[in-house]
This record gives sequence, structure tokens and C-alpha cells, in this order.
Amino acid sequence: MAKIIAGRAETQVVADRAIEALTGAGVDRRDVTSFYLTSPGQHAEYPIGGDAHHDEGTRKSGKTAATGATVGGVAGLALGTVAAAAAEPGFTAVA
Repeated sequence: MAKIIAGRAETQVVADRAIEALTGAGVDRRDVTSFYLTSPGQHAEYPIGGDAHHDEGTRKSGKTAATGATVGGVAGLALGTVAAAAAEPGFTAVA
């Protein structure tokens, strides 16, 4: 069974020193994990949840959605105009 050693450090420097001490004592660095937790009360600071205004991958999503809507609207208008201009009854129904 694996052993878990847990600790809490006030600063990153102290955490790094603890990791160095563990690896210096023979613990394989691949077996050591370090992570950060925010202080109590600092999670979900926004009314809709989350700790940041936006996720990094969604920075340009508004502009991309607007561009897609514009291109789709223009293409639909053009196809609708062509279909309506055609004398075929089937095309007019589609338009």
C-alpha cells in the first residue's frame, strides 16, 4: 500500500524546500506532488461562480460567435434570395 505524506506550507519557497528535502532523502521526484489552494472564502467570487472572469480558452469566444452568426446570416440570406428568385415551386417553399 502506498504511503501519503501531507504537509502545509505558508509560501511556495517553504513548499519547494520540503520537496527538496524529500527528494534528498530518497523519495523519487515523480512520486511528489505539490498544489495550491486559495484561502477560505476566495472561491467562486463571481455571482455565476468561478474564480476568474473567463476561462483562458474562451477569451475570444464572443467575437468568434458573432463572426459565425454574421457569416451564417449572410449565407442564408443569399441562398434564400436565390431560391425565392427561382421559378421552381419546390425552391420557393424551401426559401
